Amino acid sequence: MIKLFQNHRPTLISLAFMCLFTIGILSFGNFNKNIKKKDVRSQLMDILITKKSQLEQSLYSRLYYTKGVAAYVTINPDIDDNEFQNLAKELIKNDSVISTMSLAKDCIIGSIYPYKGHEAAVGLDLLAHPKRKEIVDKTIKTKKTFVAGPVELVEGGIAFISYTPIFSKVENKSFFWGVTDIVIKRDELFHEVRLNEEDETFLYALRGYDGLGVKGDVFWGNKDIFDKDPVVTDISLPTGNWVLAAYPKLGWKSQISDTQYITYLLFFFAIIISFLIWLLVKAFCKIKAKEKELRAIFGSMQDIVIELNTEGRYINVAPTNESLLIRPANELIGKTVNDFFTKELANNFLQAINKCVETKSLTIIDYPLILNGKEMWFHARLSFISADRVMFVAHDNSEQIIAKEALEHSEMNLRELNATKDKFFSIIAHDLKGPLGSFMSLTDLLRNNYDDFSTLEQKELLDIMIVTSKRIYELLDNLLLWSRAQRGIINFEPAKTDLWQVMDIITPLLESNAKGKGITIENHIIRDTYCFFDFNMIATVFRNLINNSIKFSYLGGVVSISNMKDETDRNKMIIRVDDNGIGMPEEKIPQLFKIDKNTSTPGTNGEIGSGLGLILCKEFVEKNGGTIWLESKLNEGSTFYFSLPLSG
Repeated sequence: MIKLFQNHRPTLISLAFMCLFTIGILSFGNFNKNIKKKDVRSQLMDILITKKSQLEQSLYSRLYYTKGVAAYVTINPDIDDNEFQNLAKELIKNDSVISTMSLAKDCIIGSIYPYKGHEAAVGLDLLAHPKRKEIVDKTIKTKKTFVAGPVELVEGGIAFISYTPIFSKVENKSFFWGVTDIVIKRDELFHEVRLNEEDETFLYALRGYDGLGVKGDVFWGNKDIFDKDPVVTDISLPTGNWVLAAYPKLGWKSQISDTQYITYLLFFFAIIISFLIWLLVKAFCKIKAKEKELRAIFGSMQDIVIELNTEGRYINVAPTNESLLIRPANELIGKTVNDFFTKELANNFLQAINKCVETKSLTIIDYPLILNGKEMWFHARLSFISADRVMFVAHDNSEQIIAKEALEHSEMNLRELNATKDKFFSIIAHDLKGPLGSFMSLTDLLRNNYDDFSTLEQKELLDIMIVTSKRIYELLDNLLLWSRAQRGIINFEPAKTDLWQVMDIITPLLESNAKGKGITIENHIIRDTYCFFDFNMIATVFRNLINNSIKFSYLGGVVSISNMKDETDRNKMIIRVDDNGIGMPEEKIPQLFKIDKNTSTPGTNGEIGSGLGLILCKEFVEKNGGTIWLESKLNEGSTFYFSLPLSG
């Protein structure tokens, strides 16, 4: 019997492997289908996220109109129909997605734009309207913007209605004035972002009527989609959300390609491999007759194949891709992983080996390694051999890791871009419209009541208008610089320049602000201190930092500008701007130079800014090869530091 087995050993072993391959191929078929389904869902989620981003951007760009109207009415509660018509016309212009915009004092529509064709809506009591009362009540109680609908319009079509409450202040007391609403055409909105109920491959649907999310009704697309395990993502609204779902037209099975041909191919290769095993075993039986052929087969593999025991000791190293080994194979045999790797990495290997032995199942680890001065990532699979042995098979996975990191970096850039966009809209909608509205009100007041004011009162109003116009100009100037910097079109012409001369030029421009608060500006920059920088950028940095110090200094304070050598970098000069103003708590300092975190704080005389000046300072200083930071103590003052290179 033994002799019979020895004579047929290659055939019996190859048949055994063929059985194993058959089991593996059948398992692979099911596994491959699951992987492909996950891939399809992941790709569909990427599509939904893109559509979500486009829909939210298009929707919110219209909702900002109502917030702008609300802000205007808050400071102009006596707005008449003509003013509203002009304001609405300027905001909406030729926006085909918007049907109407209206203003309802005490929730009774008094003005609507465009008026023609919508005259019947004037006088409508929103609280008496059965389909609008609930949403309007929520808007008033929560003081938040709500998006209702979609609803059918009297003039035809389907639209969403966004309600924004308006609260006015009288003698520091807030009272409800009314609401402003905007009617957004559903089909035009979806057409603008190319959102259709179906495309060549997928079906789409939306649920969340009145912003109720998963609890709301399906208001667009086939509602049956939500019962078929769709891919979903939330569309964020000012209050509440919609749920966007997608599902393959022909079901999930249609997206998972038939693996029949792959199975046939794998069986073919299994037969080939079984045959090769037969040859290898036969060659082994002939001892060294086929040794060169065996080494050639191993040499063609790109992986490294190592046999290790539970102590992490190298038992065998296959002659495969030796360029991926930490040492030549002959130097590894008999040594342990502790002899070649860091303690942390060696422990990871030992834990994986023990896990594989204990569970007798495949164990996978990923690990970094420096080879020939280059950082590489490896993906290793540990297979159980015996109670004391495992097979360690690893291949170079660096390209996949690099691609993943690049994707994560791209995602981070996208989030920063969204934060920048949100800050920009915030500045336009609030910081710019506020002072513009005030300036318009003051000019209107002065024009209509000029003869009723005394000369002193006229002068006081003009002084306020001058301060407001300076604030508007400063904000517009910073916005322009910031916008140009973001688009990369700002001129950058560094040259060797005397810092003292920069201060000598800009100090007279800042003295009017300082004198208004009795603040002294002291220029302690040493003459003939030359650094390498772009004049306009660094002048903007000085102007913003000094204005910031003036803003937060008390009457009669001192703002001091000086320079000193950078002890940590001989090629740098440090400039400091000191004040003895109100200072700030430590936890707020890290937020100053982040556009998605920065919020403006009123100055000692109630001065208001956008927070954009410090963002510009950071960008311009870093553009010139320096860094900027702040030291501050509450109620003791602040010191801004920034460094500049001494040479190019």
